[in-house]
Amino acid sequence: MSDKSGTFTGVRYLQETGLCYSRSGKKNRCALHREDCISEDKEVYKSYFEALQINDEGCDPNDVYIGRCLDQVEGTECAVRNTDCVDTSAYKFSEPDDACTLQRDKSKEWDVNNPEFTQFGSCMFEINGADEYFCVYSPLDCESINDYMTPAQTRDVGKICNCYNVHVTACVAGGDLVYCGIDKNSCGTTDVAVSPMEQRSLRLDDPENLDCRLCEQVNTATPTRSPTRTPVQAPPTPPPVPLTFAPTVPPTVPSIAVRTVNNKGGENGVIVGGIIGGVLALLVTLILVYRYLYQERSKQNGVEKFTPPLDITIT
Repeated sequence: MSDKSGTFTGVRYLQETGLCYSRSGKKNRCALHREDCISEDKEVYKSYFEALQINDEGCDPNDVYIGRCLDQVEGTECAVRNTDCVDTSAYKFSEPDDACTLQRDKSKEWDVNNPEFTQFGSCMFEINGADEYFCVYSPLDCESINDYMTPAQTRDVGKICNCYNVHVTACVAGGDLVYCGIDKNSCGTTDVAVSPMEQRSLRLDDPENLDCRLCEQVNTATPTRSPTRTPVQAPPTPPPVPLTFAPTVPPTVPSIAVRTVNNKGGENGVIVGGIIGGVLALLVTLILVYRYLYQERSKQNGVEKFTPPLDITIT
């Protein structure tokens, strides 16, 4: 690998897979690597970066289905290949299984306290007299295929190889662009493929050098918390009700009903006669009072100048 590859630093993850296209350019399906597509005369493989250049997107690798071991051995149920099963017989392996992903077996009830992830194999090598196990995706990632340990063998020695600590290939597309793929056959045709073991060798010189991983994180569910008792709160204060004044009622003026009687010779005559009689009675009363007062005054003066008539006849 060229020296400039050492400028790519830090842990990176397989973000998207490649794609299989028909010869006419139609996107058929997602693919982890070139071998997932039908023969080249029928389909064309494009890497994640090549698909990105034509505005296409691959698949989330966590949603990619893998196979299942049918030997019913715990810890090896979901697997990438039949040789990762305890019973390596081809008829004991189902591919793909719609519940097996690179992360976990979705057919199992998820236990947050004891999660079960899809297990991968490792490359075993000796360092300073001690055995080391390096998690990889494929037996071909080891320096020798004889160094490969199956998922069950890896787990038996106490090494856990979940997708987030499985090392995969780096694809250098030129310039500052580098992305992660399953293996060299997941890179573009003009990319430089950097194997997991080569990346490891570079990190021995500088721990900050490139480290491509199979997945960024596992979909561990957040533990369900115990219900929190909500304190009882006082009900909200209702908004003030605007004061409403009753409209002022004007004083009631009693109305006088005037009754009109249409009676030619009856009631009209009675009414007129009553009015005249009342006037005469009032006039007589005034004359009598006047006479009395006059007589009293004449007695005091000794003169009686005028004696009003006692009887008044009105015709």
